[in-house]
Amino acid sequence: MNAVGNGEQLAVDTIAGEAMRLVSTALPAVGAYLVVMVIASVLADTQDAAGSTDLLVSVLNIAAGFYMTKALIESSGLVDSTIAGGFWTYLGIGILTGIAIAFGLLLLIVPGLVLAVRWAPVYGYALAEGESVTEAMGKAWTATGDHFVPILLTLLMPFALSAVAIGAYFFGADESGLVSLPFSLAANVMLYSATIVSTVIGLACYALLRERAGMLADVFE
Repeated sequence: MNAVGNGEQLAVDTIAGEAMRLVSTALPAVGAYLVVMVIASVLADTQDAAGSTDLLVSVLNIAAGFYMTKALIESSGLVDSTIAGGFWTYLGIGILTGIAIAFGLLLLIVPGLVLAVRWAPVYGYALAEGESVTEAMGKAWTATGDHFVPILLTLLMPFALSAVAIGAYFFGADESGLVSLPFSLAANVMLYSATIVSTVIGLACYALLRERAGMLADVFE
């Protein structure tokens, strides 16, 4: 893990380096998430004009996302053996933060970006430390206060990927609501890659901030 000094602000390259380390420890889980979700979403986009399978894809995304996040935490050494938090905590965080960030983006974009940055490491606090939904959100908010800019800069890539993916959906959809295969494939690869990158960046921030907090605690002991 890349060391962070006691009073240092997180750096973009430090976050990116830790994110790459995390991915390297759980490549099968990350790859499985991407393949499963892209296939399921492409089938729904190109075959289901009525959108009757959207709920199924959403449920699959939640389950696959939990499996991937669990694997990233356990394989990377962020916990000694297994995660302390469970699926329902993961789901609760996803619902609360998802609604708040989406609402913020719809308002003026900026509020949504702020919330996404301040809650970036929330899954680490919830699943690695076993904090409740609200406690994990509070810890993440407090921990990221002095590191807003580098976390924001690191998250720009998944934000951009998501925006391009949404644009591809609009351009690739026909009058019936079906999306052509090339547009659907490209959009879903970008969309779920963005989910992977944002998840890994959040966990990387958690790992680095936890290390920094431990170093500060040692100084005052």
